Amino acid sequence: MEITPSGGTPTVLADGTLQYSYYWTGPNGYSASGQNISGISSFTPGTYTFNLTVTDANGNICVSSTDVTINPNPTVSAGPDVTICLNDSHTFNGSGANTYTWSGGIQDGQSFVVSNPFNYTVTGTDLNGCQNSDDVMLNVTFANVPSISPDLTLGCIPLTVTFDN
Repeated sequence: MEITPSGGTPTVLADGTLQYSYYWTGPNGYSASGQNISGISSFTPGTYTFNLTVTDANGNICVSSTDVTINPNPTVSAGPDVTICLNDSHTFNGSGANTYTWSGGIQDGQSFVVSNPFNYTVTGTDLNGCQNSDDVMLNVTFANVPSISPDLTLGCIPLTVTFDN
């Protein structure tokens, strides 16, 4: 038997050809017919035993079982929302998994220059290949350029100058 992901859904396959009939049973009253089964993604994380009864065209029956372990998805965090000044540098670090992929072309743990507000999504993958994601909003503030006006621009020592902003 072989377990393969099919579009993120675990599928259990029985080796053989379609000239046999296949009947599967499992925990919580699970039953299905056919060489390939799916729908076990609705199970909670844990290890489950599935039994397979194969009947050939002559009525010969063979029974086998396999254990399927369903792992929980990691709890991935992108961190809290951030407000930063335009053209400043910022670094995002994902947590809760082993590897991270960010939207918007940024890399986990690497600094980048902030050019506009953006809602970033991080997808974390754990050692089992399970994935989960989280979002973080990067807000941008546009700092006002100070305007400084001295009351005097020329004088003798000691010169007292008052500045207005």
